Amino acid sequence: MLIFHNMKKNLNAIFSEDLEKLLNKFNEYSEIESGNRFCCICGSLITLSNIQLLIPHNNKPLEYVCNSTNCVERYHTNKP
Repeated sequence: MLIFHNMKKNLNAIFSEDLEKLLNKFNEYSEIESGNRFCCICGSLITLSNIQLLIPHNNKPLEYVCNSTNCVERYHTNKP
């Protein structure tokens, strides 16, 4: 299960079997499959198997945090 962090500061869980559908909704699935998305904390390549957080922004691509414990903690400590 991964977390979708929305703009209202609510956290919603997304089951991994629904991930592809969600990413397609945001036109991000092909970007991830092509190796074009990276963790906003450490810069690691984002894959379908290492996404931990999805952070939407108005009129911008989703931001991602990988499943590294350090990155998740850093995101939650330093988020706006």
